[in-house]
Amino acid sequence: MVMGCRRGRRRSGQALLGGALALGLMATTQGAAGAAPAATINVPCRGAGGGAAGLVGAVDQANASPGPDTINLAGGCSYVLTAADNPGNGLPVVTGQVSIRGNGATIRRSSPSPFRIFDVGPGANVNLEPSLRAGEPVGGHLVQGHVDGVGTIAEVTEDGFARRVRIEASDEILRYVVATGSIAVDGVSLTVAGLDAGSFTVSLIPETLARTNLGAARPGSIVNLEVDVLAKYVEKALASRKAGPGS
Repeated sequence: MVMGCRRGRRRSGQALLGGALALGLMATTQGAAGAAPAATINVPCRGAGGGAAGLVGAVDQANASPGPDTINLAGGCSYVLTAADNPGNGLPVVTGQVSIRGNGATIRRSSPSPFRIFDVGPGANVNLEPSLRAGEPVGGHLVQGHVDGVGTIAEVTEDGFARRVRIEASDEILRYVVATGSIAVDGVSLTVAGLDAGSFTVSLIPETLARTNLGAARPGSIVNLEVDVLAKYVEKALASRKAGPGS
Protein backbone atom coordinates (compact mmCIF):
# COMPACT_ATOMS: atom_id res chain seq x y z
CA MET A 1 0.00 0.00 0.00
CA VAL A 2 1.43 3.36 -0.91
CA MET A 3 1.02 6.07 1.68
CA GLY A 4 2.10 9.72 1.67
CA CYS A 5 5.79 10.02 2.40
CA ARG A 6 8.79 12.27 2.21
CA ARG A 7 11.10 9.48 1.20
CA GLY A 8 10.37 5.80 0.74
CA ARG A 9 10.85 3.10 3.30
CA ARG A 10 10.29 -0.44 2.18
CA ARG A 11 8.76 -3.07 4.40
CA SER A 12 8.51 -6.68 3.29
CA GLY A 13 6.02 -9.28 4.47
CA GLN A 14 2.76 -8.43 6.19
CA ALA A 15 0.96 -5.11 6.24
CA LEU A 16 -2.13 -5.23 8.43
CA LEU A 17 -5.05 -2.82 8.42
CA GLY A 18 -7.72 -2.63 11.07
CA GLY A 19 -11.23 -1.20 11.25
CA ALA A 20 -11.48 1.23 8.34
CA LEU A 21 -9.43 2.32 5.36
CA ALA A 22 -10.21 5.57 3.59
CA LEU A 23 -8.96 5.42 0.03
CA GLY A 24 -8.23 8.78 -1.47
CA LEU A 25 -5.03 7.32 -2.82
CA MET A 26 -3.91 4.07 -4.35
CA ALA A 27 -2.71 1.04 -2.49
CA THR A 28 -0.01 -0.70 -4.50
CA THR A 29 2.08 -3.80 -4.06
CA GLN A 30 4.88 -4.89 -6.35
CA GLY A 31 5.32 -8.56 -7.15
CA ALA A 32 7.85 -10.41 -9.22
CA ALA A 33 9.37 -8.86 -12.32
CA GLY A 34 8.23 -9.73 -15.82
CA ALA A 35 6.28 -7.48 -18.15
CA ALA A 36 2.59 -8.24 -18.60
CA PRO A 37 -0.36 -6.19 -19.82
CA ALA A 38 -2.23 -4.22 -17.17
CA ALA A 39 -6.00 -4.38 -16.75
CA THR A 40 -8.52 -2.19 -14.90
CA ILE A 41 -11.22 -3.85 -12.79
CA ASN A 42 -14.14 -1.56 -11.95
CA VAL A 43 -16.04 -2.29 -8.73
CA PRO A 44 -19.45 -0.53 -8.54
CA CYS A 45 -20.79 0.60 -5.19
CA ARG A 46 -23.71 -1.83 -5.39
CA GLY A 47 -25.45 -4.22 -7.74
CA ALA A 48 -23.97 -7.04 -9.80
CA GLY A 49 -20.21 -7.22 -9.39
CA GLY A 50 -20.25 -4.42 -6.83
CA GLY A 51 -20.14 -3.83 -3.11
CA ALA A 52 -17.97 -5.82 -0.74
CA ALA A 53 -18.52 -9.07 -2.65
CA GLY A 54 -17.42 -7.40 -5.86
CA LEU A 55 -14.31 -6.04 -4.13
CA VAL A 56 -13.39 -9.52 -2.88
CA GLY A 57 -13.79 -10.89 -6.39
CA ALA A 58 -11.72 -8.06 -7.85
CA VAL A 59 -8.79 -8.75 -5.51
CA ASP A 60 -8.96 -12.46 -6.38
CA GLN A 61 -8.99 -11.60 -10.09
CA ALA A 62 -6.05 -9.20 -9.77
CA ASN A 63 -4.04 -11.70 -7.71
CA ALA A 64 -4.51 -14.34 -10.43
CA SER A 65 -3.51 -11.99 -13.24
CA PRO A 66 0.12 -11.78 -14.42
CA GLY A 67 -0.21 -8.06 -15.10
CA PRO A 68 -0.07 -5.03 -12.75
CA ASP A 69 -3.86 -4.70 -12.50
CA THR A 70 -5.74 -1.70 -11.09
CA ILE A 71 -8.91 -2.06 -9.02
CA ASN A 72 -11.02 1.06 -9.56
CA LEU A 73 -13.47 1.80 -6.72
CA ALA A 74 -16.61 3.92 -7.01
CA GLY A 75 -16.03 7.49 -5.87
CA GLY A 76 -17.33 8.18 -2.36
CA CYS A 77 -18.63 4.64 -1.90
CA SER A 78 -18.43 2.77 1.41
CA TYR A 79 -17.60 -0.92 0.99
CA VAL A 80 -18.71 -2.72 4.16
CA LEU A 81 -17.07 -6.05 5.04
CA THR A 82 -19.38 -8.10 7.28
CA ALA A 83 -17.39 -11.34 7.39
CA ALA A 84 -13.84 -12.54 6.89
CA ASP A 85 -13.00 -13.85 3.43
CA ASN A 86 -10.17 -15.91 4.91
CA PRO A 87 -8.81 -16.46 8.43
CA GLY A 88 -8.16 -13.06 9.93
CA ASN A 89 -8.82 -10.91 6.87
CA GLY A 90 -11.88 -9.34 5.30
CA LEU A 91 -10.33 -9.27 1.82
CA PRO A 92 -8.17 -11.87 0.07
CA VAL A 93 -4.48 -11.66 0.93
CA VAL A 94 -2.82 -9.44 -1.69
CA THR A 95 -0.19 -11.55 -3.42
CA GLY A 96 -0.02 -10.12 -6.94
CA GLN A 97 0.72 -6.77 -8.55
CA VAL A 98 -2.37 -4.90 -7.43
CA SER A 99 -3.21 -1.20 -7.34
CA ILE A 100 -6.39 0.00 -5.64
CA ARG A 101 -7.60 3.34 -6.93
CA GLY A 102 -9.75 4.61 -4.09
CA ASN A 103 -11.36 7.74 -5.60
CA GLY A 104 -12.33 8.80 -2.07
CA ALA A 105 -14.03 5.48 -1.25
CA THR A 106 -13.89 3.82 2.16
CA ILE A 107 -13.47 0.15 3.04
CA ARG A 108 -14.75 -0.58 6.54
CA ARG A 109 -15.49 -3.52 8.77
CA SER A 110 -18.88 -4.13 10.40
CA SER A 111 -18.86 -7.39 12.31
CA PRO A 112 -18.91 -8.57 15.93
CA SER A 113 -15.98 -10.84 15.05
CA PRO A 114 -12.74 -8.87 14.65
CA PHE A 115 -10.69 -9.25 11.49
CA ARG A 116 -8.24 -7.15 9.52
CA ILE A 117 -9.32 -5.41 6.34
CA PHE A 118 -6.55 -6.97 4.29
CA ASP A 119 -3.08 -8.44 4.47
CA VAL A 120 -0.16 -8.11 2.08
CA GLY A 121 1.39 -11.53 1.61
CA PRO A 122 5.04 -12.50 2.12
CA GLY A 123 7.38 -11.32 -0.61
CA ALA A 124 5.40 -8.20 -1.50
CA ASN A 125 7.04 -4.84 -0.88
CA VAL A 126 5.19 -1.91 0.67
CA ASN A 127 6.24 1.75 0.85
CA LEU A 128 5.51 3.20 4.30
CA GLU A 129 6.54 6.51 5.82
CA PRO A 130 5.20 8.33 8.90
CA SER A 131 3.65 11.74 8.34
CA LEU A 132 5.85 14.81 8.64
CA ARG A 133 5.40 16.60 11.97
CA ALA A 134 5.57 20.36 12.38
CA GLY A 135 9.12 21.51 12.98
CA GLU A 136 10.79 18.54 11.31
CA PRO A 137 13.12 19.12 8.33
CA VAL A 138 11.65 18.38 4.92
CA GLY A 139 13.80 15.73 3.23
CA GLY A 140 12.26 16.21 -0.22
CA HIS A 141 9.00 18.04 -0.85
CA LEU A 142 5.56 18.12 0.75
CA VAL A 143 3.66 14.94 -0.14
CA GLN A 144 0.03 14.75 0.98
CA GLY A 145 -0.70 11.13 0.05
CA HIS A 146 -3.30 11.97 -2.59
CA VAL A 147 -3.18 10.55 -6.10
CA ASP A 148 -3.58 13.12 -8.85
CA GLY A 149 -3.30 10.54 -11.60
CA VAL A 150 -1.39 7.52 -12.80
CA GLY A 151 1.54 7.07 -15.13
CA THR A 152 3.01 4.21 -17.11
CA ILE A 153 6.68 3.33 -16.94
CA ALA A 154 7.91 3.55 -20.52
CA GLU A 155 11.62 2.97 -20.13
CA VAL A 156 14.15 1.88 -17.50
CA THR A 157 17.87 2.40 -18.13
CA GLU A 158 20.97 2.01 -15.99
CA ASP A 159 22.95 5.22 -15.47
CA GLY A 160 26.13 4.49 -13.57
CA PHE A 161 25.21 3.84 -9.95
CA ALA A 162 21.68 5.16 -10.54
CA ARG A 163 18.71 4.04 -12.64
CA ARG A 164 16.74 6.38 -14.88
CA VAL A 165 13.00 5.72 -15.20
CA ARG A 166 10.92 7.47 -17.85
CA ILE A 167 7.21 7.72 -17.02
CA GLU A 168 4.46 8.62 -19.46
CA ALA A 169 1.71 10.78 -18.00
CA SER A 170 -1.29 12.84 -19.07
CA ASP A 171 -1.20 16.55 -19.83
CA GLU A 172 -3.19 17.14 -16.62
CA ILE A 173 -0.18 15.83 -14.68
CA LEU A 174 2.60 17.20 -16.86
CA ARG A 175 1.26 20.77 -16.64
CA TYR A 176 2.53 20.82 -13.05
CA VAL A 177 5.89 19.12 -13.73
CA VAL A 178 9.07 21.13 -14.28
CA ALA A 179 12.66 20.03 -14.80
CA THR A 180 14.56 19.70 -11.48
CA GLY A 181 11.23 20.11 -9.69
CA SER A 182 9.60 17.49 -7.48
CA ILE A 183 6.96 14.80 -7.99
CA ALA A 184 5.78 11.85 -5.90
CA VAL A 185 5.87 8.47 -7.63
CA ASP A 186 4.12 5.71 -5.64
CA GLY A 187 4.40 8.01 -2.63
CA VAL A 188 8.15 8.55 -2.97
CA SER A 189 9.40 12.13 -3.30
CA LEU A 190 11.64 12.35 -6.38
CA THR A 191 13.41 15.02 -8.42
CA VAL A 192 12.46 15.39 -12.08
CA ALA A 193 15.63 14.66 -14.06
CA GLY A 194 14.12 15.15 -17.51
CA LEU A 195 10.93 16.30 -19.20
CA ASP A 196 9.45 16.05 -22.70
CA ALA A 197 6.05 16.47 -24.36
CA GLY A 198 4.53 13.25 -23.06
CA SER A 199 6.66 12.02 -20.19
CA PHE A 200 9.12 12.86 -17.44
CA THR A 201 12.21 11.07 -16.15
CA VAL A 202 13.40 10.48 -12.60
CA SER A 203 16.77 9.18 -11.45
CA LEU A 204 16.69 6.57 -8.69
CA ILE A 205 19.76 6.52 -6.48
CA PRO A 206 20.88 3.32 -4.70
CA GLU A 207 19.10 4.23 -1.44
CA THR A 208 15.78 4.68 -3.27
CA LEU A 209 16.28 1.45 -5.19
CA ALA A 210 17.03 -0.47 -2.00
CA ARG A 211 14.46 1.07 0.35
CA THR A 212 11.37 1.41 -1.87
CA ASN A 213 9.47 -0.81 -4.28
CA LEU A 214 10.58 1.42 -7.15
CA GLY A 215 13.56 -0.90 -7.38
CA ALA A 216 11.17 -3.34 -9.08
CA ALA A 217 9.94 -0.76 -11.61
CA ARG A 218 9.83 -2.02 -15.18
CA PRO A 219 8.26 -0.97 -18.48
CA GLY A 220 4.49 -1.37 -18.44
CA SER A 221 4.08 -0.92 -14.69
CA ILE A 222 1.44 1.54 -13.51
CA VAL A 223 2.53 4.04 -10.86
CA ASN A 224 0.65 6.57 -8.74
CA LEU A 225 1.54 10.22 -9.27
CA GLU A 226 1.09 13.22 -7.01
CA VAL A 227 2.25 16.60 -8.27
CA ASP A 228 3.75 19.28 -6.05
CA VAL A 229 0.80 20.94 -4.30
CA LEU A 230 2.64 24.28 -4.36
CA ALA A 231 2.25 24.32 -8.15
CA LYS A 232 -1.53 24.08 -7.72
CA TYR A 233 -1.56 26.98 -5.25
CA VAL A 234 0.51 29.12 -7.61
CA GLU A 235 -1.78 28.28 -10.55
CA LYS A 236 -4.89 29.21 -8.58
CA ALA A 237 -3.36 32.42 -7.23
CA LEU A 238 -2.33 33.56 -10.69
CA ALA A 239 -5.74 32.70 -12.15
CA SER A 240 -7.51 34.67 -9.38
CA ARG A 241 -5.21 37.64 -9.87
CA LYS A 242 -5.87 37.63 -13.60
CA ALA A 243 -9.63 37.40 -13.08
CA GLY A 244 -9.60 40.39 -10.74
CA PRO A 245 -10.97 41.12 -7.23
CA GLY A 246 -13.81 38.98 -5.92
CA SER A 247 -13.05 35.98 -8.13
